[in-house]
Parts: sequence; structure tokens; C-alpha cells
Amino acid sequence: MKIIIKITAIIFAISLIAGCNDATEPNDSGQNGVSGIEGLIMGQQSSNDSLQGAVIFESFGFINQNDPTMKINASFFETTARNNMIDAGKLYIDNHVLEIATHKYYPTNNNQYGYFDDISSTFGSDVQIGIEGSSYIDSTSFSFYLPEIINVTTSNSDSINKNQDYQLTWNQDPNNQNGVYILVSYSGSLNTDHINSSLPDTNITWKTNVSDNGSYTISSSVFSSMPVGGHIEIDVGRGNYGIFGDTQKFWVAGGTVDNQGLILK
Repeated sequence: MKIIIKITAIIFAISLIAGCNDATEPNDSGQNGVSGIEGLIMGQQSSNDSLQGAVIFESFGFINQNDPTMKINASFFETTARNNMIDAGKLYIDNHVLEIATHKYYPTNNNQYGYFDDISSTFGSDVQIGIEGSSYIDSTSFSFYLPEIINVTTSNSDSINKNQDYQLTWNQDPNNQNGVYILVSYSGSLNTDHINSSLPDTNITWKTNVSDNGSYTISSSVFSSMPVGGHIEIDVGRGNYGIFGDTQKFWVAGGTVDNQGLILK
């Protein structure tokens, strides 16, 4: 019986596993912004047939200094078919205790865990994770480094010149060994519906993975296929992952994303 624990804030980290060490050329895509990062994560999770559980850290909005509140939810399953959610006992995340949820967002008696509170202090530290255990889930504990919440620190601006390079800055985490993931996206539907109906109705994305040194210069060539007057999103995220356990395997992953919205001139 194998189990996975997944920890994510705004659903990020697996892009660091699958991710791109080299910058990619801008391309048309059906995904944009955070949804593009979500796609990489969920694709990794669904490809593993041995999973029996998941613990998810996520936010109600972008994680940054103005919105640190997040939630944790979790579920465990009797078999790898994941048809029947079960009680795994109490789940401990540092000083947070998760039990079977009675929150209004969850149907009753479905054996799903939920925690709705500010867990921002969990980031930037070695998180202590413990599972009380049950008839199907072993009792175990381990620690996992969850990188600091990422915040874009580039000076606020409503627009940028698409013909010039753009320097992106963020708060550095010296303990993060997995780099920082950057995604630049232009959403056709967002632009035609909310900015200017005459703008191209196509999706264009560019992504890269860079060292977490607090700064990266995005080449003007990244913006070359994106239209003047268009609104773009620059998402910056970081995370960590690991597999823990002996007989039962626990997959742990987590990270945060911050972003900028800009108009191209």
C-alpha cells in the first residue's frame, strides 16, 4: 500500500520537477497564468497510479504580503484505485491539527480533512508532518523544507516597453535548491473581453526555470509576438518536493506563486 502526500500553495511545485531548465520560445497555448502551472502539476499527479492520499496547501488568491491566508485540505484512500476515502487519524502540520472536516465547504461524512486559517508561517522552514494512522494508513512522521513565500519586488508599473528587456526581481530564498519558475503569458480571451476587442484572440506563453538569486532579465524577444496594448501576466513561483517513507511512500510537494499584470507599449 503506497501513499502520497502533496503539499501545494496555489498549486505550483511540479513545474520544478518536470520544468524547463532553459527558456522556451513564446508559443500559442490553451493555458495561461497560474492555470498553466496547475496543468503541469496535475499532469504529474494523475500519471502516478500508486497514490493513495493527498494533502494540499493552497491559497484563496495569490500568495504575497497582502494575501497570506491559505487553506489545507487532505484525503486518503483505501486502495490505489482511490474510490473510497478513509480516515487516516489526525494529520499534524507543525502546530496545525487536521481532522475529518465538518466545514460547510465539504459534504458530510466524506472523510475529507480541512483546515482554514493563515498558514503563512509554515513557509521558509522545515515543516514537521505527522500522520496518526489508522487501519489502512501507517503512523509516521517526517520533515520537509517548504521554501519561503515568494514576492515579486520589481517596482510597480502599469506598463512596459515590449522592445526593451525587463528586469524581474523577487525576495531570494538561499535555502531553495530548485530554482524559480517564471511564466509570461498573454490571454486572448482576457484581452478581447476586458481590454480591447480588436486585440488578437490567441494565447501565447513563455516559461523558464532560473536560479533563486532574486533577479532575472526577461529578453525583449519574449514579448515580440505579443501585441502592443495587450495585457500580460508574469508569474513567478518556487517550491520543493520529496518522497518519504519505507514500506509506504509519501510524496510531498509545495510552493507559492506571485505575479505582475502589465500592459505592453
